[in-house]
Amino acid sequence: MLEFGRKEIHALLRQSQDFAREAAAILLAQSSAETGAYAASDALKESLTLQQLTAMPLEKLRPLAMGRVAWSALAAGGVRTVADAYWTSPVRLEAIRGVGEQSAQEINRLARSV
Repeated sequence: MLEFGRKEIHALLRQSQDFAREAAAILLAQSSAETGAYAASDALKESLTLQQLTAMPLEKLRPLAMGRVAWSALAAGGVRTVADAYWTSPVRLEAIRGVGEQSAQEINRLARSV
């Protein structure tokens, strides 16, 4: 049977405490790395989504419309892509000649649902 003296026990205790601190530091670093990876992934998804919405003509939403939408008035007012409609508030959409409240609400709803 192994016997340990007081010095050996204290040395083992210090080693185990050092090990516990190192393990905690590793877990903290891992958590920080995971958080950074998730943030980078979210930023990439957002960037790709914005690129897709910018490249998508507003006309792609036409089959999804549940009512009348003043498509030509929107285009004449500079709202030509889904991104344009996404970033334009319904109030600003209504300010476009020929676009009423119903069209503005519908196009905003559609753009945000993509």
